[in-house]
Amino acid sequence: MVRRQRGRDISLTMATVEIICIGSELLDGSVRDANAAALGAALASHGTQLDNARFIGDAVDVIEEALRDARADLVVVCGGLGPTVDDVTRDAAARFSKSELALVPEALEHLESRFAARGRAMTPNNLRQAMLPAGSTMLPTEVGTAPGFKIDRGGRLFYFLPGVPHEFRWFLERFLEPLFPEPVGWTRRLLQFHGLGESALETEIADVIEDATTRGLVVGYRAAYPVIELKLTGEPDLVAETRELVLGRLAAHWVGEDDTPLPARLGQLLLDRGETITTAESCTAGGIAALLTEVSGSSAWFGRGWVTYANDAKAEELGVLDSVLLAHGAVSPQTVCQMAAGARRRARTTYAVAVSGIAGPSGGTPQKPVGTVHFGLATPIGVYHRHVRFHGDRQSVRAGTAFTSLAMLLSVLQGRPSELGAAHREEDVWAEGGIDLQGAG
Repeated sequence: MVRRQRGRDISLTMATVEIICIGSELLDGSVRDANAAALGAALASHGTQLDNARFIGDAVDVIEEALRDARADLVVVCGGLGPTVDDVTRDAAARFSKSELALVPEALEHLESRFAARGRAMTPNNLRQAMLPAGSTMLPTEVGTAPGFKIDRGGRLFYFLPGVPHEFRWFLERFLEPLFPEPVGWTRRLLQFHGLGESALETEIADVIEDATTRGLVVGYRAAYPVIELKLTGEPDLVAETRELVLGRLAAHWVGEDDTPLPARLGQLLLDRGETITTAESCTAGGIAALLTEVSGSSAWFGRGWVTYANDAKAEELGVLDSVLLAHGAVSPQTVCQMAAGARRRARTTYAVAVSGIAGPSGGTPQKPVGTVHFGLATPIGVYHRHVRFHGDRQSVRAGTAFTSLAMLLSVLQGRPSELGAAHREEDVWAEGGIDLQGAG
């Protein structure tokens, strides 16, 4: 149950948690749920679990019935707190708590100031967001317009939160996670791997994980394409020991850890070395540059990049030879290596990554099917090439391509260029026919 200190909740020592997700769009498949997953992950990271999740439509009677049926110590309700007529969660909560909706001055003040800051007029229907069940406790927000609220039913807590995923996560971190039990002395590490599937990763480290779990380690796997995540939770020495054993097996696939994903790792390595990077992209349409510039301070090591979809753009912007494009096509080792070398030369950077491929769903041929991608990585010692055939839809091909290009750079920065094969000399890359790769057109 909930422990209290001077009227406020300070932690949960409860056995059960459930979530009720409200929205007809969750039932007809037009929107995928993200909130139950976020709550489940947060609970798992605290050594406990989500016991039940329900998805229901936008109807007062249905919501009220779900609230009455809930039996958990903590019930999280998300969705239906907007200003429109189908946002009826407040009404159902009022009926459930046998109260009336009442205007909350603090909520109204927040709404008015938020609209004023954006220079917009507040429409009358927005007043609904300042109406909460009498006797509930408002949960003020710094995101969006809708505050949350909390109802206490004899020590069982009902938290009503917005359904917009980024708003829900903000409330989760601000109001719910401080309640979750924290195993005394435990620590957590989240490792990210790329270039092998979940089953292959598990097989590679099965004996290490089996031994660690018998000693109390909590282990979780998650496929979060294009990476596989491995979460280790437990006593600090055991977590550290297991981490070292895992990385001893999978160092070549290790790309990120905790709050330092691959782009941030690359950025720090480049910054430490005083080096820079540029990009030349075709099939990813700027996706690689977007990943790199998600990192705060990235302008210190990333100054510019190119998106060159058309052949004339590759020639005019990057210097790719017309003869190479004519002989080998845009999606080829010869073209992508000239893209990388040309970008590095023109941006005057230490490195340049380039990609050219067929993301689909159209454009494939028997020789170059959809998912075919060629990579070029220009470095001070030459240009590396890689060819990958991705599977999946257009979005998956693009995401996998962008991430793989950065993983190639990581191999070089960490002193493992041999993973990419031999580097091609610049003079060979710029030869009239491009580099000579048998059967790689």
